[in-house]
Amino acid sequence: MIPYASDTLVGITKYQFDIVLFSFSYLSELRQTSKVQSKQLTRLDSIVSLKDKELTLERLKIAEKDSIELNLTEVIECHKKAARKKKLKNTFLNIGLGVAIAAEAALIIQLVR
Repeated sequence: MIPYASDTLVGITKYQFDIVLFSFSYLSELRQTSKVQSKQLTRLDSIVSLKDKELTLERLKIAEKDSIELNLTEVIECHKKAARKKKLKNTFLNIGLGVAIAAEAALIIQLVR
């Protein structure tokens, strides 16, 4: 028996003492492990939040790129429509000038006869 205190009659056996020491060392080890795991979880949370921010930025880049492509496509379509209108206008103008020249030529021929 190992005396618990010199002024008491309470005592514990060596086996009980070893169990108590083991329990305290085990609890201390669990606290250390818990602290380490807590730090690891904090780091993992930081990594996850960083990855979320990266993904958000990547999505914004893709959205901007899509927006720019859409705007360029619209601008190209507008230019194509304007070019078609101008070409059609020039065609009708040429036809009109051809008709006017033909009418003038017919008048001149009529006057010459």
